[in-house]
Amino acid sequence: MGTHRFCLTIELKYKEAYFTDLLGLKNGIPSHDTFSAVFSIIEAEEFMECFVQWIVDLSQTRGNHIAIDGKAVRAACEKVYKKKAPVLVNAFMVEAGICIGQIKIDEKTNEIKGIPDLMSWLNLESATVTLDAIGCQKDITNKIIKKGGDYVSPVKNNQRNMHNDILLEMEITIAGQKNESKLAKEYESKGIVIETPLGDKIDIFQDYDTGHARFERRTYYLLDDVSCIDKEEWSTANAIGMVKKRTVGDS
Repeated sequence: MGTHRFCLTIELKYKEAYFTDLLGLKNGIPSHDTFSAVFSIIEAEEFMECFVQWIVDLSQTRGNHIAIDGKAVRAACEKVYKKKAPVLVNAFMVEAGICIGQIKIDEKTNEIKGIPDLMSWLNLESATVTLDAIGCQKDITNKIIKKGGDYVSPVKNNQRNMHNDILLEMEITIAGQKNESKLAKEYESKGIVIETPLGDKIDIFQDYDTGHARFERRTYYLLDDVSCIDKEEWSTANAIGMVKKRTVGDS
């Protein structure tokens, strides 16, 4: 603890001219203990409200990508204080490269509760919000829509039935599209044009990445037919997708 205090004291001394000019105090800047006392009495929720409003004034979320995820603060907390590592849920504006909101999750809850609390502070109008699989919850996605945003969320085993339904639908559609494309090429060689309804129905994108003696190809499939999803449960879902990754080279 003394080491931490010493470091902060050195930092304050190093920034003495800055703080003197900023605070305008005739008798010099406050001590380390005074700064600590002030920081300790700040109300977290009121600070968050002021912080988010400040960020909104500086940036524009409309049309931007906001990534929301949770991370455990490990190492120092676990080793020094021997406590369970706290979890922070962050909202990160990707284009601007800044965190626009953060909330600490209570030890007795988890990210599912924390994400809606964090979103209550955020302006999501016309933003695209991406989430981890744990954020694939009806209450969370519905709140994003109500706040004027769109969402993209992976579906994994926490939504097992929907995951299996989407996987089956995508595999059937992709296989059908490949067969349809093959037939279209065969008929085209004979001067005959056939309809390709599956090709019109599914969008396919690819990108590539190289590094560390590896070549990685990712293929993205997007389908706007969501009939495989229970629309009573997931009324806001408008498209489903799947990513296939192929890596060549050293693992």
